[in-house]
Amino acid sequence: MKRTTLIRIAVVLMMAPSYCLASTITLVPQEKVVGISSPFLLAVHLSADTSVNVVDLSIRFPEGMEPVDISDGNSIVSMWVERPVFDQATRVLSLTGVIPGGFMGKEGTIATVSVSAKTQGEYTIELDPASSHTYRNDSAATDEPISSKAVTVIVDAA
Repeated sequence: MKRTTLIRIAVVLMMAPSYCLASTITLVPQEKVVGISSPFLLAVHLSADTSVNVVDLSIRFPEGMEPVDISDGNSIVSMWVERPVFDQATRVLSLTGVIPGGFMGKEGTIATVSVSAKTQGEYTIELDPASSHTYRNDSAATDEPISSKAVTVIVDAA
């Protein structure tokens, strides 16, 4: 009887999905449909199940759309290793900073980006997973896995 119970428990545990802690970076546009040359706001949020104290993010912008201003006034990041900067050649916005004491929670604002589009179309803004990292607030600064979804914005003539 005991052996059967142990086997059942083992089978249930093996079939249960494994739970993996990760940081989630969310790109949240103020509007999903915008006008040409009408800047819109794009919030960059961090949600973390484990305390994170460093963010090193690369956000890719398509040709025809670019950040015109970056606000970090309400940011959970209080020390920037490098001020947020947009590289025209690579079309990448870099956000690298430190969160003293760490952050663990939902939707902590990293930055708010004012974005402008020059032509009509459907544009995808996304986090570059190969060059983006968050690091745990531990003695080893462990690399914390990141999940993120690209966001699509439609630019109308209006």
